[in-house]
Amino acid sequence: MPFLPIVQESLEKLLGRYLVLESVQIILLQIPEEPMDMESPMVENLVPEFGYTYVRVYQGNLLIYRHPHRLYDVVTQTLQKKLSLQYPEEKWWGFRVDVPGIPPITASRLNYRVPQSIDQPPFQIRRLAEEEPAMKTLADFGVKTASAETTAPVKIVFKRSLYQDLCEQRPLSPKVEEGGFLIGNVYRDGDGEDTYLLEVSNALTAQHTGASFLHLTFTGDSFVEVKRTLNQNYPGERLLGWYHTHLFPATPTFGLSSIDVELHFSTFTIPWQLAGLINLDGNQRTLRFYVRQGNKMVLCPYWVIVDTPIS
Repeated sequence: MPFLPIVQESLEKLLGRYLVLESVQIILLQIPEEPMDMESPMVENLVPEFGYTYVRVYQGNLLIYRHPHRLYDVVTQTLQKKLSLQYPEEKWWGFRVDVPGIPPITASRLNYRVPQSIDQPPFQIRRLAEEEPAMKTLADFGVKTASAETTAPVKIVFKRSLYQDLCEQRPLSPKVEEGGFLIGNVYRDGDGEDTYLLEVSNALTAQHTGASFLHLTFTGDSFVEVKRTLNQNYPGERLLGWYHTHLFPATPTFGLSSIDVELHFSTFTIPWQLAGLINLDGNQRTLRFYVRQGNKMVLCPYWVIVDTPIS
């Protein structure tokens, strides 16, 4: 199969817009991919040391999109769909991207690999019991709405001053992604069963991050620093999640990347914890929030409230 049309089809699905083939540029990066769970049919990258890409999309001479992606996002998923339709009886495939610089497939990679079981002493991990959050409703914050969004598993309120800071005033780099931590209070939502209401009070810029070409990484020192800041400057408030920027316009079909989702699932393990996303498009910014639901991340509704909430 030709390589670039596969990439083009994948990006059109991600970005929700038609793309001209000549507008797409992709760099394959020699960064190993991590093993991933995959529904049948299995489609395996037979040169896994090249597991990531960096994509650029142009409109004429204007760069309209740039972002790192796993090879899984821009090749494997589309291959899986095409192969399952064309050869429904086949359950296992392997592929190699045949472009200059990619090494040949070695014979050992073509052999089926059976995981080896290792006897390990049994152990258990359990989360320490946390105090049950107090109960509040949107009405307690002066929100009067009958929107269907009130049935969401997590709802968010934050003050207009914070919204203006994130969406208008805060200096954010147009060249590298930036991010940090969301802090505030969590409540049981009085309007719904097994739902939460989060009051975001601030978005702190992360310190001691492990920035890379691919993504923003929070280190142990990042969490030590935010914990110290919470104890000293925001007593009683909690770590509600994280936020970061994307350096391209927001689209309805593309929010968090698979790299973002992996970071969230491995680092922010409480179900109501948020992933905030700010898309930068010149002077325009789009703010969205996501929360874990099963094995995926879904959009959360939010409301901007006056700086002195109604008690």
